[in-house]
Amino acid sequence: MSVIGSNILAGASGGAGGAEYTIERSLRFNSSDSAHLDKNFASAGNRRTFTFSCWVKRSALTASGEYIFTSSNSTGNNYSTLNFNSSDDKLVFQGNNGSGSLQFNLHTDAVFRDSSAWYSIVLSVDSTQATSSNRVKIYVNGQLQTFSTATYPPQNFEFRINDAQEHRIGSNESQSSYLDAYLADVHFIDGQALAPTDFGEYDSNKVWQPITPVISSLNNGTTWSNNTTGSFDSSYPKTNGFDGNLSTVTYADSSNSAAVQFSGITITQTNRLRVYGASGWSNPHSITSNGNTTTWTNQTSQWHDLTDTFTTPWSFDSYNLTHNGSVSAIEIGGEILIDSYNNSTGYGTNGFYLNFSDNSNNTATTLGKDSSGNGNNWTPNNLSVTAGTGNDSLEDTPTNNWCTFNPLMVAGGTGSTLSNGNLDVTTGSIHQWRTGTIGISSGKWYVEYTATTNGNTHGIGIRANTTTTTPMYSETTAFYWQFYDLNYYDGGSASSYGSRPSAGAIVATAIDLDNGTIEFFVNNVSQGQKTGVTLGDTYQIIWTASGQSGSFNFGQRPFDYTPPTGFKALNTANLPEPTIADGSKYFDIALDTGANILSSTKALCDGNANFLWIKDRANNSTNHHLIDIVRDPQLDGTPYLISNGTDTEATLGTYSAPSGNSVGWAWDAGSSNTSISAGGLNSSVYDQSQTWSTNATLGSGNIYSDGGGVDHVPSRIFDGNSNTSCLPEKGTASSEVSLDLTSTITGVTNIRVQTSSVDNFKINGGSNIASTGNGYQTIYDGAAITLTSLKFIRTSGVSGGGSSTGFSVTSVEINGKQLIDSGVTPSINVPSIASTVRANSLSGVSLALYTGSGATGTVAHGLNKKPEVILLKGRNANEKWKVMHVDANDGSDNYYQNVLHLDTDQDFTGTGNTYPWGGVEPTSLTFGVGNISAEANRSGSTSLTNYFAICMTSVEGFSKFGSYTGGGTTYPFVYLGFAPKFLMVKGLADSRSWRIWDSERNSNPNNTTLHADITETETYYGADDIDLLSNGFKMRSGGSFHNSVNITYLYLAFAEHPFKTARAR
Repeated sequence: MSVIGSNILAGASGGAGGAEYTIERSLRFNSSDSAHLDKNFASAGNRRTFTFSCWVKRSALTASGEYIFTSSNSTGNNYSTLNFNSSDDKLVFQGNNGSGSLQFNLHTDAVFRDSSAWYSIVLSVDSTQATSSNRVKIYVNGQLQTFSTATYPPQNFEFRINDAQEHRIGSNESQSSYLDAYLADVHFIDGQALAPTDFGEYDSNKVWQPITPVISSLNNGTTWSNNTTGSFDSSYPKTNGFDGNLSTVTYADSSNSAAVQFSGITITQTNRLRVYGASGWSNPHSITSNGNTTTWTNQTSQWHDLTDTFTTPWSFDSYNLTHNGSVSAIEIGGEILIDSYNNSTGYGTNGFYLNFSDNSNNTATTLGKDSSGNGNNWTPNNLSVTAGTGNDSLEDTPTNNWCTFNPLMVAGGTGSTLSNGNLDVTTGSIHQWRTGTIGISSGKWYVEYTATTNGNTHGIGIRANTTTTTPMYSETTAFYWQFYDLNYYDGGSASSYGSRPSAGAIVATAIDLDNGTIEFFVNNVSQGQKTGVTLGDTYQIIWTASGQSGSFNFGQRPFDYTPPTGFKALNTANLPEPTIADGSKYFDIALDTGANILSSTKALCDGNANFLWIKDRANNSTNHHLIDIVRDPQLDGTPYLISNGTDTEATLGTYSAPSGNSVGWAWDAGSSNTSISAGGLNSSVYDQSQTWSTNATLGSGNIYSDGGGVDHVPSRIFDGNSNTSCLPEKGTASSEVSLDLTSTITGVTNIRVQTSSVDNFKINGGSNIASTGNGYQTIYDGAAITLTSLKFIRTSGVSGGGSSTGFSVTSVEINGKQLIDSGVTPSINVPSIASTVRANSLSGVSLALYTGSGATGTVAHGLNKKPEVILLKGRNANEKWKVMHVDANDGSDNYYQNVLHLDTDQDFTGTGNTYPWGGVEPTSLTFGVGNISAEANRSGSTSLTNYFAICMTSVEGFSKFGSYTGGGTTYPFVYLGFAPKFLMVKGLADSRSWRIWDSERNSNPNNTTLHADITETETYYGADDIDLLSNGFKMRSGGSFHNSVNITYLYLAFAEHPFKTARAR
């Protein structure tokens, strides 16, 4: 913490004036270019106390060295270095001072393998501290790091950093290893060990943000020794106490006292007071604050921390010495007071600030300019500011993160490489594809690609399903142009497209996810717009090739051509504002003792937590407790259910606190309960505003009467019965048979019909719309229109007379509501079973209680969106937990025709009506439940009647429920679009339990799991390694529970932050 210049002491939130701080540029370092900066200080600064701060976006992982900041002399045994370790991607600070072995060696526990976003790194060093762990501190994104290797420097150790010798940024001491990364906002403070809060702060959404640096100093030219009273020994003058030299000393003469006066400097727990005393001078000293004086005795030559002399904060008015009382130095806020030293910038003699904002040239006075005011400029080496693909001065910064390619995601084999900040791509002879780091689901986006070469299978485009290795040409979610072969692939279907670009051409892509189009350009010439891109999916930019190379530009350097109107560059600033910016408001995690874990978990989500899941981390006989406010209004834990068993609430009895340290996962599932009766949602699905059948007539043909005397009249379309329909009969001439509905309906955006053997439709007398088949089909989905007529037409097989044409109309839906005549009782109530529901449609989580009816039916869930996951349990029945998951397909049945069990590791079970979900796909209003045999809807006659359901649907940037294919010895990356805080995974094969990871119990590598289906303690099995990253998660081992080859794994994930604001992990 700087003394007065800290943002806390100055009272400025977010830096000077509290204004939002924007970092304009970063500098890209590419190891193959030997890119680095160097500086040789003219004289040594403070080699015991200093701070280095920067922002880093990594490019290469587990690479050789990855050196950020180093200093060494020519002997080779005198160096200090800050780098990412080449073997495990831990952050390392190590070195020596003339010794053949390391004299300090610190490796973080956490690994840093996230190349999609930015890390803030602060190295704070003060070797004068008596406690070894206080001599070196490393903070990442504001968090103090712990160390797996922790050899701290000796007290008063002098580092090679800040000596009068060579210093480098982006290279090791011998210039044999270089950095692959982007660097931004680089600070070095000579003489102060600062806190991360001098460089950043957490915003209102708990995201670490850079702030305007406020680095200042008490050493503003003041001659501290002039501010004294009393008598000092002439042999040990008062100036010795303020010369910055700990080996000199001043003391009061043998018969008098003396004092140093201060102007009420505030001492706090961060702005600490320390005094260095001389050995052998043990007479009392005293400190005065606001007229109060306290004494202490100096006994040895060491630093004495006097911060807690008074209750902080307190005013430091004077330091008093009795006769023979001595002092060598006074330090406040980590800064030694030195006579007449004017540290006007606050950075100290050798301090510097590199913001890389001047890219007019690549010289020490432009690109390497020191913006602290000290003039400590750095010389760029092999760094370019020339326009084009080699430009290393980019707009990719911590305040606006740009898309690059993701080194964690590669499909199709090995041999491809990324370089130049993961913007340059190269493959070997094997066909591979790569994906971008930012997913897009709406908006208009523009990307340029310089095709360095152009040969076979070279293409670019977008793809939604990036968690499987399905080849690009057969992937149904891929839309891309293979521009050497001149084929456009539209969801697996190829068609001829475009003209072949030459090597060196710029191939641009304009993606419109609002209207479902994609357009490719070659040197600014359109190759034609393609339609039919599926809306609603989240896509990533893809590149596919074999034996080719090129360079992408997502806009972090100037585009070569002007994008089409309305199309944007791909960066986080241009992404839509997230629905949920701070995930902890709707899902959060508590770690506490067993006695306190319930109250701690209840307090989460800003006090709105109402669905709680608690597990003892240390006791392998303790159940998973599931507690919710619908069954337990007091949230005191009774009644509760357990995920690892079939027990009823009555059997489980009263909640008992876990005995060991525990974890609590909490969701906000809404603010109030709602009772929904059978048929209570009919008005949401049926439009009974008029008698529609009065406006339905045959345009030609007659009504068919069957042998039972039933006339299949038009009113049967509007009777609310899905088993009845209108059937015209064949005519005597070969002409069309039609049905006309004439009624004026305004604001129509969607028309859906249920028909059979209809050939064409006409809306408002317009052109024929060809039918796509039998059953339900959408014939209009677009901008609002006024509907005045709807015509159903059959033109084939209509002659012969007397018999049915097979042409039938069963129902019509307008804007999602089925048209039913006024006064008619629908044959199907929505829902068919009454329930009590608590729902939070914003977070996509709801809780439902219902009583079984014994017959297949529907239950309301309250989400206003189709649930993708349902966890269902009988409250008074020893029945298994039923789990529906949107990707739980067994190859023959749909997900709502399958069931998994939360309390076991079994694979799929259930057939026919025994499906818990009744074989009915969930809707935005209800989910289905089967009959008595399904164990999800037993009737009262069996006394197994009460059910509890947890329903979840994905919310972009906050939650996602999907699947991926295990890779065995290769490690898949799963894109989520957010930084996950909670992850649960289940393999679709027997004996693969429900594994749970979270970001609170462990940092990366995240390898201690809990299991929803068993009571096992928090355990590391040696093969559970996963990295939870800024935009998804990455397998880091081949364990069978999460990464067996060709096994499908389901996951449930909840966010800490959306990727738009997330920091690298």
